[in-house]
Amino acid sequence: MAQIGFKRILTFGFPFEAMSRDVKLICLSNFIGAFGEGLYMFVLPLYLIDLHASIVEVGIFFSIMYLFSALAPIPGGFIADKFDRRKVVFFAWGLWTFTPLIYSFSNHWAEMIPGAILWGASMIGGPAINAYVVTSAKDKSKTATLLASFNSTWALGYIFSPAIGGYLTTVIGIKKVLLVTTLFSAVCTSVYLFISSQYAPKKTENRESTQPSPKVSRFSRNRLLAWSLLYASLVFTMQIARTFIAPYLQDVMYADDFYVGLFGSVNFAGFAILALLIGRIGDKWGKINGVLICIFLYVVTAEAIIFYQNPLFLLLVAFFWGGSVTYGALVASIIGAIAPEASRGKWISIPMSSSMIASVIAPYLGGYLYEISPFIPFVVSLVAAIPVTVLALTNPFKE
Repeated sequence: MAQIGFKRILTFGFPFEAMSRDVKLICLSNFIGAFGEGLYMFVLPLYLIDLHASIVEVGIFFSIMYLFSALAPIPGGFIADKFDRRKVVFFAWGLWTFTPLIYSFSNHWAEMIPGAILWGASMIGGPAINAYVVTSAKDKSKTATLLASFNSTWALGYIFSPAIGGYLTTVIGIKKVLLVTTLFSAVCTSVYLFISSQYAPKKTENRESTQPSPKVSRFSRNRLLAWSLLYASLVFTMQIARTFIAPYLQDVMYADDFYVGLFGSVNFAGFAILALLIGRIGDKWGKINGVLICIFLYVVTAEAIIFYQNPLFLLLVAFFWGGSVTYGALVASIIGAIAPEASRGKWISIPMSSSMIASVIAPYLGGYLYEISPFIPFVVSLVAAIPVTVLALTNPFKE
């Protein structure tokens, strides 16, 4: 027993026993891509402002980016269930690779919009990659932990890169940093050349005597819609404020680019570490309990950001603030578990699209609220957390 515990510590809590070789390669790709994107993403709002964008236009830019993100998953789900999922992700990540390259050659924020569109369009690969991971799981009882680990490898890449990117921006300029990011994105995408193909099984292969009754299928569809609504509500509530954390740190605390990047690094360290813990709670005590922990973390940390401006204390807050957004893995795991095998990509695409639609509205609204006062987006998000918590406690989410 002690040996097992010691082995778990050495593997940092990652469920390697549930991971196939291909999932491990995908996690490696995640880490490389996230490290590159983290070099600029956390300070992207500041770059937009440098390129003559107002705070409202920053919100509009992110709304455009998320609008195309919202349009991509549903067709991506159909494609994931029809074609080789490996090739779908390779194509999607190929689009994403051009985003930082376009940003680097832009001299006005409006010239960056094509890059934002490609970033959003790359989400066509989201259902394919989630379906790939769920389908490849060796232990189906650990899907929440597995997806949380998969997501945390992305966050692990972000742990150091925002601070490094903030420093490099002051030394060589963000345009050169964006070129470095392009290289990392290309390497991340290239990893998919080495993983195995995966196709969804044909529907005829699933027509067995154990096929669920229409009543059970209807129950599953209702759960799909309920979780999609909750997911969208969570994203909307948190993104109102999260989009503007970098300008907030500069305007309220007079922080420089390095501190903003450091805040981002600590934030993603919290995501990477707490995702494993919350994913395990979801597998053991129910996904909705994991979601409620995320809401609690967000409420406490958002209040701390409003009322305390001590730089060192806010770095501690940033860690737990990162853990508050780990609910995505919990939603994906429960949808992946109830989805029919041959339609898993399409089912996963529905909560993804609903969350992206919420992401379109939140930055747009947050930009106008921030223009009134930097504190108002945080206050509004805290108020919005009340009905979301009530929704999470209702009957459809009892397991």
